[in-house]
Amino acid sequence: MKSSIFLQTSTAILCGLSVLSAVEPPTEPMSLWFTTPAVTYLESNPLGNGRLGAMDFGGVDDCRVVLNESSVWSGGPYDANRYDAHQSLEATRKAIFSGDLETAKNLLDANFKYGEG
Repeated sequence: MKSSIFLQTSTAILCGLSVLSAVEPPTEPMSLWFTTPAVTYLESNPLGNGRLGAMDFGGVDDCRVVLNESSVWSGGPYDANRYDAHQSLEATRKAIFSGDLETAKNLLDANFKYGEG
């Protein structure tokens, strides 16, 4: 009889403590906190270093991560930076804001894309 009361009391205390130990969101300003896992790709969290990338969908029960590795893609290695692209940026912005999307597209194609990019 005593062991039954002890077991019931212990169970009640542990259940009560488990409710009290619920995880609170972090208060640090550089923290991310999500209450539900991502459903779509655009909701997931990007992680990477430029060569290896991942999109983490979060979740506790299921872990879904989409990986991307740079050698999978054709091209390069090459320096894809267009160091002079900034020179056409103002003209491109003016074309976009004035509604001349064809001119904006041509400026972007000529000055911002690299090769077949």
